[in-house]
Amino acid sequence: MTGAMDDLTRQIEAHGPQYPRARRAIERFTTLGGMFRAAVRDMTSAYGETFFRRAEERVAEIDHLVGNDPAKFDDAVRAYIKFCMEFIRKQAVFLKTGSYAFRDFDSMQEDLYDNDEAMEEFYLPALMFSFIFSPNYYEFYDFFQKEFVPDLPREGVIAEIGCGHGVYLCQSLLSAPGATGFGIDVAPGALKVARRVMDFHGVGPERCELAVDDLRGGLARSDGCADRVICCEVLEHFPAPPEAIGELKRIMAPQGKMMVSAAVRMESVDHLYVFRTYQEVAEMMRLAGLRIIKERIAPLAKGDMRDAEERMRLANDPKTPVGYICIAEHA
Repeated sequence: MTGAMDDLTRQIEAHGPQYPRARRAIERFTTLGGMFRAAVRDMTSAYGETFFRRAEERVAEIDHLVGNDPAKFDDAVRAYIKFCMEFIRKQAVFLKTGSYAFRDFDSMQEDLYDNDEAMEEFYLPALMFSFIFSPNYYEFYDFFQKEFVPDLPREGVIAEIGCGHGVYLCQSLLSAPGATGFGIDVAPGALKVARRVMDFHGVGPERCELAVDDLRGGLARSDGCADRVICCEVLEHFPAPPEAIGELKRIMAPQGKMMVSAAVRMESVDHLYVFRTYQEVAEMMRLAGLRIIKERIAPLAKGDMRDAEERMRLANDPKTPVGYICIAEHA
């Protein structure tokens, strides 16, 4: 057994008894996808008990989605491993060509978003596991918990545009029990998963509406209807992100705030627009009439992301994929 394995084993022995779901997820992921063991070791070593606690929360939701069926849980793990392998393959091509594989939204919607089976059995389970095992998604959720949640209004409306599995919206409503919300997605299959996540946490339709809608051409929502707007990992799915940002700004209340994230130099199964730098995302926000008040840059790379200098070095490396997340208000 190598030292790397020993480090992970020690973390599991220290925290596994208190967080059994997290332990099971780690063991199944590193068994079915042994090549990722070192990456899991690095994350558990860096974040310790916090990693296990957050993983416990997400795995409870995944268990609910698969009906607490161990075989279906393993299928979800395999879907995430497939997602990771596809990312590695596509990212290698992107680094050679400088462009993403998908070129238009309509074909992407037909292949994925309108395919309920693909959304419910592959894409969304993979994204749920990304919250646990992907360093940049972990950083996004950390930013959400530390910077966005504490400033939620006690009452009002919280919206998530491109809600996918609905975790951000659901956790926001749980943290602001006097608020109501709505989630929008182009994929009906995504909304089915989001509703099940909401139901698991006791957030019913009377508190949170989920509806099919599309940022392209404008949302069927009134100006200033949302006190808080969440739009994570969505901008890169559109050929013209500035139009999407403008629509997010339109529905945000005058004193509202929005949390937005984007993938930079990061290919995936459904990315269209190539952000070359994280500064490009921030500049689009500013040109739309928004003021960024908090931000975080999350490189998807090996290394200690708690080291500010290393983080910025990787963020500015043109070969390193980066996640960018910020909170903004009207300028």
